[in-house]
Amino acid sequence: MTTLPNHVVFPFKECFQKVDYSRWERYGRRRAPLPPARGPAVPPKSDAYRHRGAPSVHQQNNTRVAPDESLRSLVRHSGRKEMVKVGVISPWNENGKILKMLIQSRKTAVEELERHCAHLLAVNFQQLGEIARTERCSFSCAQDSILQHEKLKRSIIALKGWSQREVKKAKVELEDAEREAKEAICELQRQLAEVELQVVKARGEVNSLRTYKYRQYHVNESRIAQLRREIEQVKEMRKLSSVSLSLSTTTAENDRIRRETDFHKKVIKELEETSKEVEEDIKQLQLSGASVSEDVSHQSPPRTHKCTPDMDVNLDIPREEWLPI
Repeated sequence: MTTLPNHVVFPFKECFQKVDYSRWERYGRRRAPLPPARGPAVPPKSDAYRHRGAPSVHQQNNTRVAPDESLRSLVRHSGRKEMVKVGVISPWNENGKILKMLIQSRKTAVEELERHCAHLLAVNFQQLGEIARTERCSFSCAQDSILQHEKLKRSIIALKGWSQREVKKAKVELEDAEREAKEAICELQRQLAEVELQVVKARGEVNSLRTYKYRQYHVNESRIAQLRREIEQVKEMRKLSSVSLSLSTTTAENDRIRRETDFHKKVIKELEETSKEVEEDIKQLQLSGASVSEDVSHQSPPRTHKCTPDMDVNLDIPREEWLPI
């Protein structure tokens, strides 16, 4: 856990050190009256002591209440230097016993007081420890409460800032939405005005068509039917003219094809005759092949010129000529 700064902790320490317990004290409580103090037991006095300077009843009561006065009276009576008879107790011995009893009672009282003081000290130390623990617990609780309060304060500040930002953002979005809605409304109003104008124009056209239907429709309908009939007649005439033209072209094409076929037939006959002649020549050459080879071997080869790169080469290769079809 993070510690608090000193300027926050010191005031709490001073407050815890200076604790005022007056509000928990009981002012209205009455203390019970203490019992009367009892004096030490005094032995009975003899007759001689009673006749010889024995103190009065008032003096005896004073000795029980204040032993110092009884001692002074005893010392005063002893100054007379009277002879003590045999068998009679001396007042000095009696006073010594009284003093011993008083001393013993004082010792017991002191011991009881010491024990009581020790008990009170132990109780006080125990209460002091409990008070210190209570103070530490209350201090830690106060420190935790302060930390929680600080965290809560920071969170409240952050939440407040976030809410303010969100509110501003929502306001801006609302303004944008209002502006867009106004623009859309203006655009719709403009379109509505255009549509109203178109509706007015269409109504005018409808009215004009109604007047046209009731007045000029029949005349125009008869005119349209007549024009359609004329169009059909023109189409039929065009078909007839196209048919006659196609017939003339086909007859001319047939005549040309007929002439070409006749010409090709003649050429084919001539080629057949030439092929027969060539076959006869081949047969004759086959028969005279041996004699020709012998004559060629005896003859020297003709002298040919060398072909150089700068010379022109003329190729005399027979080519087939296509027929004019």
